[in-house]
Amino acid sequence: MRENLKAAVVGATGVLGAELLAILSEQEWSFETLELFASRESAGEFYQYGGSEFEIVELTDYKTLQNFDCVFLCVPPEILIELEPIFDSSRQLVIDVTGSGFKSANARSILAGVDLDDDPAPGQFGLFFNPNPITCQLAPILCKVHKKVQITNIVASTYQSVSDAGKLALDELWDQTRSVFTQKHASQDAFHHQIAFNCIPQIDTFLEDGSTRVEKKIADQIRSNLKAPELPISITCVRVPVFHSHCVSLYIETVSSFDQGDFNMVVESLPYVQLANHPEEFPMPVGVTSSDEIFIGRVRSSTTPRHSLALWIVADNLRRGAVINAIEILKQCTEYRHH
Repeated sequence: MRENLKAAVVGATGVLGAELLAILSEQEWSFETLELFASRESAGEFYQYGGSEFEIVELTDYKTLQNFDCVFLCVPPEILIELEPIFDSSRQLVIDVTGSGFKSANARSILAGVDLDDDPAPGQFGLFFNPNPITCQLAPILCKVHKKVQITNIVASTYQSVSDAGKLALDELWDQTRSVFTQKHASQDAFHHQIAFNCIPQIDTFLEDGSTRVEKKIADQIRSNLKAPELPISITCVRVPVFHSHCVSLYIETVSSFDQGDFNMVVESLPYVQLANHPEEFPMPVGVTSSDEIFIGRVRSSTTPRHSLALWIVADNLRRGAVINAIEILKQCTEYRHH
C-alpha cells in the first residue's frame, strides 16, 4: 500500500487533464506532493484541488519527471514519444491516460477488471496505457458475452464526440456552429473537414486496406481482451458534431442462440452498466455526459439467419473511456485504500 505518493499530471489544463483532476478530487485522493504541468500558455494559472491551490508549471526539463512516483500523461502522441525514454519503469508508475500507447515492449495496455489475469499485481509499477475509449466502452460487455456464448463476428459503427480530440476540437465545433448561423467563415484546424452539422467517417490516418489506424487498433484490442486473435471484427469510426460522449451501434453474432433475455442476464452483473429494457428508453450523449457508467439500449435479436444481437451503447469518453480506467490502474498498482 502506498499513500504517500509524489504525483505529477502532465497536460493538466487540457480537456483530459482537467477531467482526471476532477475525478481524483471527487474520489478524495490525497498525495504527498502534487505537481501540475502544462504548456507555456497555461503556466502561472492556478487550480483548486483537495482544498488547496496549485500553480500550473511549464514543463521545461522532462527529466524533472523522474522525481515523481506516479506520473499521469494527458498529452498528444508527439509529446508522449519524447517523454517515454526518460522514465524509470522499475520505480515509477507512469500512466498514459490518452490511450495513445507507449512504444516500449515493457509497456502494458490494461483494461482494469476485464481480465484479472492481465491486471497489474498489487504494488507493481511500470509503464501503462489506457486502451482506446471505444475499447473501454465495448470490451467489458463483449467479454461477458463471449464467456457465456462464443462470439463469432462483430460489426460496429461508432459515433464519436469531438472531446477526445482536445480543447481545439471543442472550440472548433462551437465556432463553426456559431458561424453557420451568423454566415461567417470558420477555420478548420482540428479536423480536415467541417464538423458542425456534419459527420466525418474518418478518425486517424488511413491504412492500405482502407481502414483507419484507430479502427485497426480498436479491433486488435478487443481481440486481445477476448483472447480471440482470429475473430472477424469490422469497425467504422465516425466523428459527429457532439461535444461529449461516444455512441456505438453494435452487431454481434454468436455460435449458438443468444437472445435479449440472455444478454440482460449476462450484463446485469456488471456494476457500472445501466441497461434500458424498454425500446423508448435508449441512452443518448446529452443524458450520459459526466457519468461513470456504460449505458445500453435498443437491445434486440437481429433478423438475420444467424444467431445475432444488435444493441446501442453510450458512455462518457473522458470519464468511462479514459480517466476511470487510469485511476483503476493507480489503485491496483499502489494498493490504495480509501479512508
